[in-house]
Amino acid sequence: MYGLLGKDLSHSFSKRIHDRLRPRSDYRLLETEDPGYLLGTLDFQGLNVTNPYKSDLLQYMDQLDEAARETRTLNTIVKEAGRLVGYNTDYLALVDIFKKYTFEGPLAILGNGSTMRSAKLAAKTVGIDDVAIYARNPEAGERPLADFHGYYQSVVHATPVGTTPELRKMLPVDFTHVHGLKNALDVVYNPLKTRFLQAAEQAGAKVVPGLEMLVRQAVKSHRLFTGDALSEAENQEWLRYWHFQLSNIVLIGLPLSGKTHYAFALADVLGKAPIDVDSEIERRLGASVENIFQTRSEAEFRRLERATMLELAKGHERLIATGGGAILHEQAMQALSQNGLIVLLDLDERIIDAEPFENRPLVKTLDDFRALKEERQVLYQKYADLIVTKDTWDENTMLERLKEAIDAHFGD
Repeated sequence: MYGLLGKDLSHSFSKRIHDRLRPRSDYRLLETEDPGYLLGTLDFQGLNVTNPYKSDLLQYMDQLDEAARETRTLNTIVKEAGRLVGYNTDYLALVDIFKKYTFEGPLAILGNGSTMRSAKLAAKTVGIDDVAIYARNPEAGERPLADFHGYYQSVVHATPVGTTPELRKMLPVDFTHVHGLKNALDVVYNPLKTRFLQAAEQAGAKVVPGLEMLVRQAVKSHRLFTGDALSEAENQEWLRYWHFQLSNIVLIGLPLSGKTHYAFALADVLGKAPIDVDSEIERRLGASVENIFQTRSEAEFRRLERATMLELAKGHERLIATGGGAILHEQAMQALSQNGLIVLLDLDERIIDAEPFENRPLVKTLDDFRALKEERQVLYQKYADLIVTKDTWDENTMLERLKEAIDAHFGD
């Protein structure tokens, strides 16, 4: 038996990753308030360990690898000839990431827990000597988080702030006061892109989601469990697979662009669960969108739309069709992009006939459509990661365009 040992594992992806690495293995999620007792009574071959127990379990080990010993942190335990051996595969994953993305100093690490120690040792291993530690409660040699500013080429966020369900949270840092930033890594993997990474990306940094660290350390612990090693090319394939697998696809665009139709048409092809935001609102209220506009108000509908989008943003593996006005909610669109790829279906008005539009609360004529497009097109383009032009009603053509664009994105 193998498993993940932790306190709250409700948002963990580890079981899914290890089950795919080794199908039919007995890998369990082991939540406990008493990890020492569980360690002493459980019959296992190997365990992964997550916070808050990465340092607590050191005392039970018969042996530690060099990284676990130096960082006083472990995240993998293997039973070897009846002895418990602790390893730090977070460190190994961080070394690979620093090398792959050419992290350079000066390096700032935000947070002073166990992951900081792994990141600091990884930095030393790849030759980064200029490392500063910032923390909310700094210890000797560390700096207050409020003082985070200056010239840093690389930054690592090493705290759990921003983990699902608290998607909107981030440490109180301001990247406008940080200069020279090239790379940013967040160890948080759920959501796929944290607010911290969104802010770093806006500051011009190349961002590395925590999912990469999670998958790399899982592959390394899998090798310790089984002896099976993966090449770097195979690692890259695993990273691409999980990035696509866990991501939502979010369709945005004007009325008549076919967001709902293509969400359901693409869902089976891409292995995603289709969800239409307008239909979800109608289901919850027992009334049509048009009726909500007429009997309540547009403002009330927008409030419901925003709340629904923020809730859906926390999930994974969905194909979400938004309403035409989704882009009016900046916070909700940012949240949807944390776990999703935003795809704009850009409708060419030349293929629209001039007959009145049915069941469209804001668009009754072609002139209405043109006015709405002029008003909103800048926002659609602002939030879109991909733009796919819809200049035909041929479904097969459009499905192929969408699939090719999405495949190309995740193939990079």
